[in-house]
Amino acid sequence: MSRSNGAKPTTLSPKVKALQPASTAQKKQSLWLNKLYEKQRGAFDFIVSRPATALFCTPGTGKTYISLAVLEQTDWRVALIVAPFTSLGITWLPKITLLPLTEVHGGLEELRGSLKSPGRHPYRHIVLTNPEALRRDLKRIDRLPWDLVIWDESQNIKNRSSINSRLARRLRHVPRRLALSGTPLDTGQIDIWAQMRFVDHMVFGEDWRDFANEYCYKTGWMGKEWKFSERKHPQFLRALRQHIFRLDDKFLGLKPLQLIPVPVILLGNQRQIYETMERDSIVEFDGGMVRAHNEGARDVKLSQITGGAMLDEEGQAHPTGRAKARKLAHLLRRDDWPVVIFCQYLHEIDIILELFAHEPYTVRVISGGVKSKERTRIISDFQAGKINALICQIKTGGESIDLTRASTLIMYSMTYSYINFEQTIRRLQRGGQENQVRAYILYCVDTIDMDKLQLVKQKSKTSFRILTPFEE
Repeated sequence: MSRSNGAKPTTLSPKVKALQPASTAQKKQSLWLNKLYEKQRGAFDFIVSRPATALFCTPGTGKTYISLAVLEQTDWRVALIVAPFTSLGITWLPKITLLPLTEVHGGLEELRGSLKSPGRHPYRHIVLTNPEALRRDLKRIDRLPWDLVIWDESQNIKNRSSINSRLARRLRHVPRRLALSGTPLDTGQIDIWAQMRFVDHMVFGEDWRDFANEYCYKTGWMGKEWKFSERKHPQFLRALRQHIFRLDDKFLGLKPLQLIPVPVILLGNQRQIYETMERDSIVEFDGGMVRAHNEGARDVKLSQITGGAMLDEEGQAHPTGRAKARKLAHLLRRDDWPVVIFCQYLHEIDIILELFAHEPYTVRVISGGVKSKERTRIISDFQAGKINALICQIKTGGESIDLTRASTLIMYSMTYSYINFEQTIRRLQRGGQENQVRAYILYCVDTIDMDKLQLVKQKSKTSFRILTPFEE
C-alpha cells in the first residue's frame, strides 16, 4: 500500500528492537506529546525504547495520553487498540481521531476494505474495538499486518483460562505490544503471568506449567490450587524489570485521599434474616422462599441481605431491612454535594433512589442497562454541574470515566475485588481533581461486608509491594 503522498511505505521487521521514530509528515503535529508531564514523558521514553511494555499507571495518571503520544510520534502502518466497551466512545475515539494522517476503523472487515483501496485512504490505520467484538473476528486476527497492538485495561486478561486471555495470546507475535492497566493485580504475582504472555511471552514462557513449576507450588484441596512462592519474588522482579513501567499519582499533586469506613449495625429482623441464611442457607418470606444451593450462592445472598433486599431464583427482590439505607440518608444530609454513590447489585439502585424521591436534587443512574451514548451524556452533564447525585453500579460505572467534579464518594456495597475497589475510588481521585476526596465505605458489622473490606485492604498491601519497585 502506498502513502497518500506517493512515498513508499516503511517496512518494519518483526525483529525491531524499539519503535521507529515518526515520519516527517507525522512530526508536524505533536499535540499529545506536548501535553505530557515530565513523569509521563519518562513513561513515553521507556515505551518507545523497546518493542513491548506493560504500562501500569495509577488510575487517572494519563496512560491514554501517553499511548496517544506513542501513536503520534512513532512509525507504524496498521494498529489495533482493544479497550473495554465503556471507554471506547468516552476515552479513546474523541482523541485518536486527532492523530495526523490516520484513519480509524470500527472492525477488521472495515480495515480490510481500506487496505484494498490504498489510493483513497490515509496510510495509517487504527482498528478501535472491544474484546467482545474482536472475538467475532477470531479467525481473521492473524491474517492482518499488525504493527502495533495496545490492550487497554489489561487486568481483564489476567485470568489465563479466560476468552480474553486466549484472545490476547493470539496477538503476542505482533512486532510491538503495549499493555495498559491502572490495576493489574488482584490476588498477587500470578495475575501478571497472562498479561506478560501478551507483552513478551519469552519472559515467563508461553505455557503456564513452565511458570508454575518455576515460581509456584501446589496447595489447597487435593493440591489443586497454585500459589506463588514468596522466595521467588526477587527473581520474579528481576525478570520483569525490562518490561514494566509504573507511574503513580504523586506528580499530580493531589490532596491526600480520605478513606472513611462507616460501620452499620444490623438489628432485629434484618440480623435474624442474615443469621438464618448464614446457618441454614434458606430463608422463608411471606411472599416466598430464598435458597442458596452452595457456599458461593450463600455469600451472594448474605451480601444482598446487608444491602437491604435479597433476590429469589426468579429475580424478585425481598426486602430484608434498611440499616444501610438509613446510614446513607444520614451521610447525604451533610450536603457534601455533588455526590457519587457506587453499589454492587442492580436492585440496590432502586433502594438508593427511594432516598431521593422527595428531594429537590437531580439524580441520574449509570448501570448495565444504560446505552453508551446516554452514559456519555450523563457523565458530561455531571461534570458540567447539571446533576447533583450520580448512582453507579460498580461493574459499569467503576472504569474508564472521569467524575472529578465530585469530591464525595459513598460506596454503598462492594465486591471482593481490589481491582474494582481501586478503579471505583479513582473515578474521583485522579488528574483534574482540585479538592480532597472523601470516600465513605459502608459496611455492616459482623457480616460478610467486613470480610470484603479486610480482604481488599490485604490485596492493596500486596499490590503495593509488587508494583512499587517499578516506579520511576
